[in-house]
Amino acid sequence: ITDLKIDKKTKQVQIYSGEEWLMDMDPELVWELGLKKGSVLEEEKILSAKRKSEEKKAYNQSLHYLTFKDRTVKEVEDHLKSKEHEPAVIAAVMKKLKEYDFVDDERYAAQYVKDKSNFSDHGRNRISSDLEKRGISKEQSLPYLEEHCNDESELEKAKELATKLDDRLEKLPYRQKLEKIGRRLQDKGYSWDVIQGVLSGIDAENKKSSAYKEELEKNMLKAV
Repeated sequence: ITDLKIDKKTKQVQIYSGEEWLMDMDPELVWELGLKKGSVLEEEKILSAKRKSEEKKAYNQSLHYLTFKDRTVKEVEDHLKSKEHEPAVIAAVMKKLKEYDFVDDERYAAQYVKDKSNFSDHGRNRISSDLEKRGISKEQSLPYLEEHCNDESELEKAKELATKLDDRLEKLPYRQKLEKIGRRLQDKGYSWDVIQGVLSGIDAENKKSSAYKEELEKNMLKAV
């Protein structure tokens, strides 16, 4: 090694042999490996140093990514892939993150289901689908869905959403309004049984209203 320079922008140590640049390396790793001017690096040691440097870089990137919020294993892996790290480097970093409990899909699934069931209008199917996109299977999320998204709580959430939609769509023809509410509940991830239960309730309530009777009379007159 003929020279070691700090890149002010990246904060990495640039290592040179003669006039040739060998690699960039994290300063902490340079210290751990005891590298300095005059150190002799054989090819095998250079390759080992490069691998360790890449793993260190990927590990720091993953920690930065995890700073903002909890992530699934798949999300972190995809993030590292987007940084163009090799599979072996990603595997080594993920192993370390799991050992230190920085990523845990079971913990993520439990918290995600709890938060979405309590603070969103998403139904069970939508929550399960969103978790699958994050790499968490239906089997992994099932215990938490059964705990927080039971039939009773699903029906209450769907009714609350449907009531808001019913008021918002009051100017639409009756049947068209029911169809829109049904599609909206389906998009939000509610089961067909829950949707049918909600629409039946709205149907019963609307049939008591004067607006429904007026619409019914208009349709009867048109049919005559």
